[in-house]
Amino acid sequence: GFKVSTNGSIDDFYIVDSAFDHLTYGWYFAKHGNWGPGGSNATNITVEATSFSYNDAKGLYVEKLSDTSFSNVTVVENGRNTAFWNNDWNAGFDINLKGEENYQNISVTGSTFNGNAYDVKEGAALEIKARDDGSTYGAHPATLSNVTITGNTVTNNERGIRLGEPGRDNAGPTNVVVTNNIISGNTQTYVGTDGSFYGGLINMSLAPVDGSKNWWGDASGPSGEGSGSGDAVSTNVSYCPWLSTDDLNNPSYAGDCLGYVQGRTFIDQADNGLLLSADGDHPSGMTDGFTVRLYDENWNVLGEQTT
Repeated sequence: GFKVSTNGSIDDFYIVDSAFDHLTYGWYFAKHGNWGPGGSNATNITVEATSFSYNDAKGLYVEKLSDTSFSNVTVVENGRNTAFWNNDWNAGFDINLKGEENYQNISVTGSTFNGNAYDVKEGAALEIKARDDGSTYGAHPATLSNVTITGNTVTNNERGIRLGEPGRDNAGPTNVVVTNNIISGNTQTYVGTDGSFYGGLINMSLAPVDGSKNWWGDASGPSGEGSGSGDAVSTNVSYCPWLSTDDLNNPSYAGDCLGYVQGRTFIDQADNGLLLSADGDHPSGMTDGFTVRLYDENWNVLGEQTT
């Protein structure tokens, strides 16, 4: 595979039409012990049309990564080796950022995640974390801002997308947008009962996640915190509206989107079809510090104002 050592850094790197397949890890970027700030990093990386598939543990595992984009990558059937020493955490992509660094701008677009991490306790297709928990990471907290996950197919994995480390209440990643994806068939195959929340989009962090405009495998929308029959979503995910079909190129939306969304957003519907949303503790008590946004019928933001 492709390894960057704990004290090593890379910058301005372009990978296209490549394969990191049939390995233990496709990528392994180490950071643990190089705590920063200003330590080793992996920055300004572009990956296109590349496969990370059939790896025993993980297609990609990185403890440092910033200003990086993945587009049209294939992440298939990783983490299927249940005899691996750390198999509880097998995954497709595991972006597990460490050290006292401020990471930013990670995007995953137009890619396929399928069949990853079956039958392992905490398995998922795509995991993104900024570690600030416990005595070690708490003393050297990492942050991550601006994550975009759009136009992907995330299907038939042990879990779909998970933000934050289970049970750790990480502050981030922040400013996460997960939209216009096909997220379906991500259901438990692990036979134990001690795994964390299962579903298509799971937010274990304290920061809200925009999970709107996705196809969840059913026109009724997501299950879990949603009331539909599609893949489950966790708390702290705004999932309304959702796609009513799996056609990402000609999207149509469903969902009344009235009332609270995960206890963070209040949405009211005007007679002319335009929608207002206000972030705040309570719609009847909104004072300073809330944002009003105006949407069109296709849920494009026309404008916003923060008081």
